[in-house]
Amino acid sequence: MKKALFVFCVATGAASLCAATLCAATTPDRTLLADAPVESVFFSPDSKTIAASSNKHVRTWEVSSGKVLGDRPTGGLLLSANLLAERSADRKATFIWDLAADRRMYSINQPVSGAALSSDGKQLAISSEKERRLSLLDAETGTTRRQLADGVGGAASLAFSPDGSTVVSANEDNDVRVWRTNSGELVRRMEDFTGAMFAAAFTPDGRQLLMGGLDETVYIFDATTYTLQRKLTGHGETILALAISPDGRTLVTGGFDVFTEKNPVHLVFWDLAAGVVSRRVDAPHAITALTFAPDGHWLAMTTAGGKEISLFSLSAPRP
Repeated sequence: MKKALFVFCVATGAASLCAATLCAATTPDRTLLADAPVESVFFSPDSKTIAASSNKHVRTWEVSSGKVLGDRPTGGLLLSANLLAERSADRKATFIWDLAADRRMYSINQPVSGAALSSDGKQLAISSEKERRLSLLDAETGTTRRQLADGVGGAASLAFSPDGSTVVSANEDNDVRVWRTNSGELVRRMEDFTGAMFAAAFTPDGRQLLMGGLDETVYIFDATTYTLQRKLTGHGETILALAISPDGRTLVTGGFDVFTEKNPVHLVFWDLAAGVVSRRVDAPHAITALTFAPDGHWLAMTTAGGKEISLFSLSAPRP
């Protein structure tokens, strides 16, 4: 079972968010229409705009008003709010674009099925379903820094640690590999999972690595020793996406029905410190991406085949 054509993640910096201010609404506070199935979504660093990509276009909105600010006529996979990986017409290569400057930076001579950008924007990790390797690139020049032997089927999830010193690849063969980016050293290979891990993220302080996947469980590892600290059970579905709030207090997990991605699933909010579910939200289809705004005030969600972005407000109600 494949997660999607593309998988992606990006480390985010810390910001203040009080978990107690989570609104009680079970429907999105705002819906942004993309007019094509959304593949990836990112907030701008200042949280004022949000961009989403499909195979047809990249659209940008003002978060406060929902107003469309821009619409690029060709799409691909967003690596950040301003960096795009665009497939070539023959799908044998990938072009990296600086959207802010409307400039093609360089090309990668392979199709990319998974990608992750480090939080400082300097490192790019790419994976392909057909090649058992993970490539680490200089994100500004496209120069390959390291080639790392990886597992079968490409990465189902990729994650950089917040400081960029570590990269994690979870593969379709159920294994998870952890490398040092400066040396390429394989720090740990974890082989004890009962199914593929489709989602991974480090806590903003870099102390823990969280993973979720086929077995409906969130695994929490010490990010120094990569030993298992605890498990969170209770989502009740395969976990296809997860995200951690910028203050590290709230975890959200997105469900997937293994029979079909078209069935309804749940978006689950967790009190991460307590390890308990604080809220459930119905979602129409498999949840493919979750991302918090850097200021912690919004959560964006996309679903399989969905032509919209659902925004949930996490701000305290104003008097």
